[in-house]
Amino acid sequence: MMTRPEVRVGFDAHHLAQPHTGNGVHTAGLLHALRSGAAAARIRLRAYGPSQDRELSGSRARRVLYDYAHHARVDRLDLLHTQYTAPAWSPVPFCMTIHDAAFARPGTPDFSRARLIAWRWQARRAAAVITVSNAARDDLVGALRLDETTVRVIPNGVTRVEPTPVESDRIAHALRTAQRPLIAYIGRLAARKRVPLLLSAFELFRQGSGGTLVVAGATGGEARAELLARQAEGVIRLESLTEGEKWALLDGVDAFAFLSEYEGFALPVVEAMLASVPVVVTPDPAVLEVSHGKVIVAEDSPASVAEALSRAVDARDGVLVRQAVEVAATYTWDKAARATLALYREIAGR
Repeated sequence: MMTRPEVRVGFDAHHLAQPHTGNGVHTAGLLHALRSGAAAARIRLRAYGPSQDRELSGSRARRVLYDYAHHARVDRLDLLHTQYTAPAWSPVPFCMTIHDAAFARPGTPDFSRARLIAWRWQARRAAAVITVSNAARDDLVGALRLDETTVRVIPNGVTRVEPTPVESDRIAHALRTAQRPLIAYIGRLAARKRVPLLLSAFELFRQGSGGTLVVAGATGGEARAELLARQAEGVIRLESLTEGEKWALLDGVDAFAFLSEYEGFALPVVEAMLASVPVVVTPDPAVLEVSHGKVIVAEDSPASVAEALSRAVDARDGVLVRQAVEVAATYTWDKAARATLALYREIAGR
């Protein structure tokens, strides 16, 4: 029986330099699965990034103008897989991953006309564009003016990381003054995450139920939200967490709130679901898609969110949470790696 030849793939892993971001988690999870799962026997993978097979420049311009094409030629690749950016020219076909179309939303802080124009040009030259949800695919098809057949949906995986005793102790110490019920938000404090809405809702919630809100994660440049998070009564602010600390926190909270107005996948939502924590969201197509609706949906107002938080705390051991765990468990990096390998073979003609 003849075996199919290996596919020689160059994998852009520059986001490993940002391990606590969604992009960093995605890169690490997919790269590990491609290297260690069933896919590993069928590809020859060269990873480009921090402490990988080859380094990539920290300059996006240099990656686009030189690094990608140079590595592809030197390593005699069959294809390149890049993240958000693509080579200005390439001796081999390439696919690129774009998680969402936040950059194409005029009137928002994420909007970038220059990036929209650049990515529109790059994406049209790609053999395929990979994204993480049907909602993100639809947005990218419209924003980048792509043929929908070139945009492939490969959802993220979710992997629980068991906290070490030291990580568990750090979280326990940080929450030593907290009062239940414990509500958590984990993520950046960027404008579209709407942390101020959560803080306003928590003030209403706390009037009737008491409790503590934990706001954890990178600041993301939204200074006003950071200031509110630090000053609000009953709020504990944690800086960037390790993966183990994140799961230690999720293990100890009564509800999770994620009120983002736009997402491509909303990994924190699925992580909270996997940790058996009831989740409160506001309507967003990608969030509702990936959660299969196993969340508590609030309207875009503090009163509605406060009421949803009360329902979430009461649902801690209910049917909704058990169903949410089942949904979250379907998102695995092995599944993502198998789908990615199938696309590699399609592009390489193998």
